[in-house]
Amino acid sequence: LPSQATGVAAKGGWIAISTRESVLTLKGSQIVSTLEASFGPTCVALSTDGSTCAVGGTDKKIHVFSVGSDGKLTAKYEVEHTGALSSVAISADGSLIAGGDSDR
Repeated sequence: LPSQATGVAAKGGWIAISTRESVLTLKGSQIVSTLEASFGPTCVALSTDGSTCAVGGTDKKIHVFSVGSDGKLTAKYEVEHTGALSSVAISADGSLIAGGDSDR
């Protein structure tokens, strides 16, 4: 890994790992995509089918990405929080994303 891991999630055949500087997607043990992230990733979650990845950051935002068939992350939207994120989760049906931050 390029830096210390801050989170890991596995769903839908994908593995996502957040580090202090990036978000990696893996298929099995093979890294297939690396996204450099200046927002300071702190935690990560994947939807049940592996098509959506949510990453919490020290920038007080949840960054939501679509996961392409090649594992590449494409930004969809961001959700503001009042503190640095410590956890994120995606509901089983993928309709909700929740985050816990240092302010709550």
